[in-house]
Amino acid sequence: MLKKVCFILLLSLVVLHLSAQDRKKQWVDSVFERLTLPQKIGQLFMLPVSSHSTKDEIDLVAGKVKSYQPGALLVMGGGPRSHAFLLNRLQQISVVPLLTGL
Repeated sequence: MLKKVCFILLLSLVVLHLSAQDRKKQWVDSVFERLTLPQKIGQLFMLPVSSHSTKDEIDLVAGKVKSYQPGALLVMGGGPRSHAFLLNRLQQISVVPLLTGL
């Protein structure tokens, strides 16, 4: 009896996982189809940015995010608060959510 319950539970989890993956794939495909060729190329790049940057340097990176639409940011230096401030600002500018590397 316990084996049957475990099997049914495992089977239902697998089905739920597969349906969630399918929805994620549909979302990614729908976003990717709306991008222009330069934006698709921009998704291949990762911009380095430092949390210790001056306002002018952050404005320069924000301009690059707006222009090139990179796929990711590489954040160097700083603490959690400065990272959160910087990432929130740059995520608001980006059309597609940015992957973040630390």
